[in-house]
Amino acid sequence: MIRAKSITARPRTGALLLAVIPFLVGCNAEYTVKVHNEGQRPVRVRLIQDRVVEDPATLASAQVAPGRQATLGPVKVPMTDDVSLEVDAGEMGIPAGKQRLSSGVSEYRVGAAGEMTWGPPPISEVERQARPADGGK
Repeated sequence: MIRAKSITARPRTGALLLAVIPFLVGCNAEYTVKVHNEGQRPVRVRLIQDRVVEDPATLASAQVAPGRQATLGPVKVPMTDDVSLEVDAGEMGIPAGKQRLSSGVSEYRVGAAGEMTWGPPPISEVERQARPADGGK
């Protein structure tokens, strides 16, 4: 048995989805990251855009000497894409550390590989300030 209510509800749901999708695709999120290198060795830091359809892209990068800091961004990306902070100490055989970011202004401390444990450089968040999406502007 087909109910009349369920038949009329489906077109409204589809119309709502069609109205919302262009808005989400047109919106951008903005990211700014300050990175402090508290390790003993220089590190390479990168902002990586994990795109939905294409391969990941490097948005910004910097070499950060021990005891120094660098700011990456601001960069804008579609809200449908994720952005990650990648930290590479340049050690052969040790993968880069990766931290998924939330939009806004973030601050991280990093250390060099091998200082605390074997593996990628430790990454710890210091502070984050959320920034609303710009509505495609």
